[in-house]
Amino acid sequence: MIRASSPLLYDVVDNRLAQLIPVFGLGAQTARIGRTYECLCGESLALPVGARPLQPSRLNADGTPFQLALALGADPPALQFLSEPGRPLASSGERLEAARETIESLAPRLGAASSLVRAQALLDELVPPNDVDLPAVEAGAIWLGARFSLGRSPQLKVYVNLKWGKESSRWSRLEAAAAALGVAAPFARLKPLVLGKLEPLGASLDLAAERPIAGRIYLSGYGRSLREYESLVRLCDPTLASSVRRYCAIMLGDDLWHPTRSVVLSLGGHTESGTDCKLELCAHCALASDVDARKRSLAWLDDVGVSAEPYRSVLDILSPGPLSRRSTDLHVYLGVGAKQGAVYSTFYLNPAAGLG
Repeated sequence: MIRASSPLLYDVVDNRLAQLIPVFGLGAQTARIGRTYECLCGESLALPVGARPLQPSRLNADGTPFQLALALGADPPALQFLSEPGRPLASSGERLEAARETIESLAPRLGAASSLVRAQALLDELVPPNDVDLPAVEAGAIWLGARFSLGRSPQLKVYVNLKWGKESSRWSRLEAAAAALGVAAPFARLKPLVLGKLEPLGASLDLAAERPIAGRIYLSGYGRSLREYESLVRLCDPTLASSVRRYCAIMLGDDLWHPTRSVVLSLGGHTESGTDCKLELCAHCALASDVDARKRSLAWLDDVGVSAEPYRSVLDILSPGPLSRRSTDLHVYLGVGAKQGAVYSTFYLNPAAGLG
């Protein structure tokens, strides 16, 4: 039973974010990070620790409407988090309204006011306000996040759920996102190969000061073979295909050649050296426990010669006690990508894992 005096999840996550800020060297941005966190999570994380939201979020298997993200590679690591604005018992329509209001409020605070008009037009195209299927989207239509790193302007990240409505509408909205985000050409090459195999999942918009809107498009698959994903990745970025094989060999072990479970393939902004392509595995589908996820992730980072210290530090802060040996709760998605020829690794984590 949860006692009335239980601390709020908001306060616990806030404390952990405060500990993470120096890990990323972001002390000078402490106040801005705190205000952003309050704006994104002040309502959604107003839950007693250990409580499962009555209107659970799809961001995590346990319904917690918050994720922390970490990317390690050539670029300095960034502090990135994602949430679903709105009170815990809000309807899908109320959450959508809260998300749109938060975008209008937060974009100017992060220096991205000039992107608002274009972003709102894109959102109207991807999440048509009068679509008859929209009120039934229990998973939420828009999720919001922020990214902070040294030497770069902060970003407001808008994630759009496209996994709703008629199939033809989902594909047309994904095509519209691909065109707006500069990945129409690689997506056109991929689409004939993924029809009937992968599904439109979503899109993300990155809003930052003095730059065009960037972002990604996402496809999801279940039960496909690694060879199929290798072929798709090779079509987008031949240099990444061998890294995908090595990554999956380390992360999946003996299950390497079995059909994969939940996998996300995404394409980011087009560059002169190719598309920013990324493949991510559902951690609790693919790995036995958080201990196993940590062991395999460290082996991968060692294999590619990337410092694991940020990853170790983040895990120590998010899980001050022993990691679970029985389930995969802290690790949500784990993946590998390549941007301008440089391989990077991604980690999506649930800071509420093990609480309560």
